[in-house]
Amino acid sequence: MFGLELFLERQIPYQVHRSWGTDHYAPVYVYSSKGYAVPYPNPVSNVLTVSFNPELVAETRASAQRSFSLSIKLLDFFGVLRHQTSSLGENITIDVSNLKNGMYILQVHDGISAVPEVHKIIVNR
Repeated sequence: MFGLELFLERQIPYQVHRSWGTDHYAPVYVYSSKGYAVPYPNPVSNVLTVSFNPELVAETRASAQRSFSLSIKLLDFFGVLRHQTSSLGENITIDVSNLKNGMYILQVHDGISAVPEVHKIIVNR
């Protein structure tokens, strides 16, 4: 699959809250081509910290033929962008205290790989 790995974390049921009260369940897939980011704590209640693998960031920066920056996006389960920032490899924090409880997707993209690194984030207060 073009050098990318597909991980089926587990058949984790997750709950989607809709205005009409229907719950949906499905497997959660995580695509990863690098392994730059480690988001914690997860589940998170107020502030999500994302730390980056310094060796991998340095290796990618050295091999990049242009300026290097990591794009970080936090999306809700419906694909709505809730937070966006960038990093040169330094740790970042994301305030999630204004988000509703539920599952969110953290995407980390290096601008080089075809597929962003994806993490499932649970907001739970």
